[in-house]
Amino acid sequence: MVSISQVSDWRYVFAETTIVAIGVALGLTVDTWWDDKTDRVTESAYVQGLYKDFSTTVLDLNSEIDSAVVSLKAIDELFGLMTSKTTTDSSGIHRTISKAFETSVLRPVTATYADLVTSGNTRILRNRDLRIALAEWSSQLEIHQRLEDHILAPHYLTINNFMIRNIAVSDPWQVDQVFISPFDTDFSSLLVNREMWNLAVVHRNWIGIRKTSLTALHYRIDQVMDLLEQYNRE
Repeated sequence: MVSISQVSDWRYVFAETTIVAIGVALGLTVDTWWDDKTDRVTESAYVQGLYKDFSTTVLDLNSEIDSAVVSLKAIDELFGLMTSKTTTDSSGIHRTISKAFETSVLRPVTATYADLVTSGNTRILRNRDLRIALAEWSSQLEIHQRLEDHILAPHYLTINNFMIRNIAVSDPWQVDQVFISPFDTDFSSLLVNREMWNLAVVHRNWIGIRKTSLTALHYRIDQVMDLLEQYNRE
């Protein structure tokens, strides 16, 4: 038979076990609540940082796209001058050449996104669409940077060499070369320069591709900005 003392012991053990279980569950609940609260604070800080970085980058993107449009227009104008029988003033030719061969490189602000990825904190972004949009932006940015680093950078070097030889100085290999001011030099001879024609053809092609790539980046960043603004409204 089970004695009264044994029953009392079981009740005591059961009660003690229940209290411990409740305490553990309560502790886990508090820890989870605190971790979630900390994550929400961290998430908010990341969202604000991303919005600031992308707002700056989108301004640079707009500037780069506008610059590409100006260059394309100037190249077409240069082709018109090179195929036309009419003459134009030297300063006008110089301005057109300068605009046509203007080069630049996009430098996006990515510090917040880089920290988000390297720290492993991407998981705290509750919005799945935002995580996907950020990944697509990063992928598009990598494609664009490869274009600029591996194709456009060597091309820009070729342009720079051409400009030095034909615009800034008379001839880099000439002994006792003399610096020529672009404001009192006759640039009309460049309109029949085959090297410049070939360079302009290649440049127009690459600037067109760069403009398309920049536009794709702009589309991706618009998606991210819309989702960040949605987060701020919630």
